[in-house]
Amino acid sequence: EHHHEQLFSVLIPALEDPEPRVHAHAAAALINFCEGVARDTLLPYLDLIVDRLLRLLNPGPAAPQPRRYVQEQAITTLAMVADASEVMFAKVRCRVCLGVVVFMFASTMRRSCRCC
Repeated sequence: EHHHEQLFSVLIPALEDPEPRVHAHAAAALINFCEGVARDTLLPYLDLIVDRLLRLLNPGPAAPQPRRYVQEQAITTLAMVADASEVMFAKVRCRVCLGVVVFMFASTMRRSCRCC
């Protein structure tokens, strides 16, 4: 917990790395770190972490479609961040819920169109 600045300064940018495996590993490392971190330690980084994870779920029309394992890890990490940040997650809850709904809708549409 004493080295949170160094860890977050490496893990958060890694969520934007060009390599999908780095995304997944960085998100998994965030889970491991958030399991034991105090809520107040996480709060200054909450918006950045949530923004990066939501971009992994829904990168936008110009970006390539992310790997499914990266998206699954992003959802799992969002759940851990929600748990670790406790009541403070309420400030980002709407963005997260909307991002997950968009992800689920897009996933459903991709599956529906595979038969064409």
